[in-house]
Amino acid sequence: MHEGVAMSAYSRAAADWAGTGYGSMVSVPAVHPGLLAAIVPDTSPGCLKQLMLELPVTSPTVIFARDSSGGRVTIDPQGRPVVCYWPCKTTLTHLIDGMEVAARALAAAGAIRVVVPNAAELWDLHLAPHADEASRQAQLDGFISKMRAVGIRKYDVPLFSAHQMGSCRMGSNARSSVCDARGQCWEVCGLYVADASLFPTASGVNPMITVYALSYMVASGLAQHWRTEQQRIGYREQGGRPVAC
Repeated sequence: MHEGVAMSAYSRAAADWAGTGYGSMVSVPAVHPGLLAAIVPDTSPGCLKQLMLELPVTSPTVIFARDSSGGRVTIDPQGRPVVCYWPCKTTLTHLIDGMEVAARALAAAGAIRVVVPNAAELWDLHLAPHADEASRQAQLDGFISKMRAVGIRKYDVPLFSAHQMGSCRMGSNARSSVCDARGQCWEVCGLYVADASLFPTASGVNPMITVYALSYMVASGLAQHWRTEQQRIGYREQGGRPVAC
């Protein structure tokens, strides 16, 4: 059992953070049996059972892609929100790039089997543990070529979204954003946002530290605003409660 900080190992080989700012990051998540069972290929009961039995010696990876496109939220006739989203071609390519990095890293670490979750067919690579390096490399290259040729299709490779961001994004005007630079909503005075909803766009990485920074900024701004208002209207503290001077 690994001991230490979860998801502390990652690769930026396909991230291109210094270039376009978009790409994919490969990380190592914590996977419990229920989560693994939900995403591994289920082409047959025997296949699923064998993959689950191999969990103790499985090294899972997860691909984070900072999507460069958006979706739509509409309202149906019953007044319920309907979310419509599918990654654009560029983002799908970034996901495949990350999958290649993960497959090559696992093979380089000595993996004897690489499995990619796919509901349509079993993307399963068996690497002979004692084969020469050239043979293993040829097998790996063929496996990756197949992944790129087929690509990511709807309802085949499981995709999911985590750490939703930017639903109340901050900006310089009410036309293109929900909140101003202080986190206050343009349309509702006194209503502030202080979480990942405030992001102008998705970060592509876990947002914890950025959320800390934004919430600190918004809270500090609120405190300063309250102090300024106290001075403006002449409030003073009396018995722990503000009273008018």
